[in-house]
Amino acid sequence: MSEDKKVIDKAEEKDKPAKKEKATTEKTTVKKPIATAKKDSENVEAAAVKKVAAKKVKEVVEDVKAEADVAVVKEKPAKKAKAVVEEVVTEVKEVAAVVEEKVAEVIAEAKEVVAAIEEKVTEVKEEAVAVVEEKVTEVVAEVKEEVAVKEQPVVEEIAKVNETTSEVVATVQPTSEVTTIAVQGAGQGARPRRPRNDNKHDGRRDNRDNRRRNNDREKEKEFEERVVKINRVTKVVKGGRRFRFSALVVVGDKKGRVGMGTGKANEVPDAIKKAIENAKKNVFNVPIVGTTLPHAINGRYGAGQVFLKPASEGTGVIAGGPVRSVLELAGVQDVLSKCIGSRTAINVVRATVQGLKSLQTLNSVAKLRDMKPEEVRK
Repeated sequence: MSEDKKVIDKAEEKDKPAKKEKATTEKTTVKKPIATAKKDSENVEAAAVKKVAAKKVKEVVEDVKAEADVAVVKEKPAKKAKAVVEEVVTEVKEVAAVVEEKVAEVIAEAKEVVAAIEEKVTEVKEEAVAVVEEKVTEVVAEVKEEVAVKEQPVVEEIAKVNETTSEVVATVQPTSEVTTIAVQGAGQGARPRRPRNDNKHDGRRDNRDNRRRNNDREKEKEFEERVVKINRVTKVVKGGRRFRFSALVVVGDKKGRVGMGTGKANEVPDAIKKAIENAKKNVFNVPIVGTTLPHAINGRYGAGQVFLKPASEGTGVIAGGPVRSVLELAGVQDVLSKCIGSRTAINVVRATVQGLKSLQTLNSVAKLRDMKPEEVRK
């Protein structure tokens, strides 16, 4: 088998150059007609491309011409519009200039009017000030006259008092002289007459007035006043609002006497004065044992409730504003308290007053029971 292969291989090697020649000849014969066909097809394609390109160029040229015509047609109204706009701008500028002139004229007129108004205002102010000054001077003169009229009786009374005092002094001096003369002439038996005092009754009247005044002053000093609350009350009427004031006042001597009162008026001082007078009418005695209360008590008034409890010495008044004012003016120095319910000042004060009024001492309870204090303690 190996020998056969070798023979076949040698034969094939001998046949190789012949096969190459055949192949080359076949290629040359086939290439010629293919090349000519290619050239023809290329020429045909080039001609077709040229025709298409020429058409495209024509179309582009026509489009450009049409656009140029349209642009020419459009340029005409644009130019007209520009001209119209320029005319309008010039007219607007002219109108603006006219308006500026008119505005300047109006501003100048307004300034003149403002200056005239200011002059009028100054004149009116001066006239008003002059009128007010005249009114004030007239009112002051009237007040002075009224004060002088009111002062006349006071001056007359002072003059009378001075006259009476001078007469009393004059009467006292001769009596002393007469007494000396009587003593000197007692041995001789001569008894001079006592001079008559015509102003005796006037002196008594003056003494009575002085006593009354002193009593009033003592009463005023007797009680200490304390304003607990001032409320403003508004009443709405057709013409507007009307304001009044109500005052809550507590008075006491810090020795077991205390009272509360209320007052209303258009002014605060008048309301306080009325409240003080009312409080002095409502003064009552508070039983105090040492420096504290005799026993615990629960005072009530309306929705207000105040609990009072005795405290040891040195505790002080443990209470709020309204309760503290009542207890301090009553003379209580050591006490415990608690407000329950309503915290309104007037309710708290009235509840405290009701509690203090309901306090009882050992002696008062013994009298009610017809017993001795010792028996009550048992």
